Amino acid sequence: MVGALAFALMHSRAFAAWFVVENGPVEAVQALLLAMVLLLIARRALRLAAVGASAVSEVVLFYGFTVLLAGELEAWSAVFGRTLTTRHVLAMPRTKFSVAMVALALIVALSAAVAIYTLRHLRELVRWSRAALGTGWGRVLVVGVLIFVGTELLERRLDWILPTVFPRTYLEEGLELLANTFFVLALRERERVEPAGPRRRSAA
Repeated sequence: MVGALAFALMHSRAFAAWFVVENGPVEAVQALLLAMVLLLIARRALRLAAVGASAVSEVVLFYGFTVLLAGELEAWSAVFGRTLTTRHVLAMPRTKFSVAMVALALIVALSAAVAIYTLRHLRELVRWSRAALGTGWGRVLVVGVLIFVGTELLERRLDWILPTVFPRTYLEEGLELLANTFFVLALRERERVEPAGPRRRSAA
């Protein structure tokens, strides 16, 4: 898809702009990639739990990537029709406001539960992090995170780099797509080189 995005720009600036339009093809692919990431993490967490191994790394990863997917899908706006700001929430009708408060309470409770669980298993998470940084897949995952964070921090500036060449949001969406691709590649490689769960006995 990254190659297709580059090809679209070479073919036609207008064609490339269509690729990166709001809720367009690139954002759909990004959501699909993040869903694949969550599936890989969930499957590994279940296998770790089945053998009694710590799954704190998977809990943290699953929570983090769920937040990314919710942001990519603009989940709050999709459900409540408005962005999550104090002004917009207070302006909601009474029924919708009540539902929004319940949703916020659930989000806060879930976030607190993840934070408490992580703190209780912090040493295991630190050991996992150090070990992951020594692997190829771990470094690819970190590169993906750095690209994504850098893109978010420089989002507005990216939109104005060579505006006559790149359509607005082209660089932003392209870099986010690249980061999400790195996430999938990293976690698929982890499954290949570090399969979780009981080892299969070799045939006699």
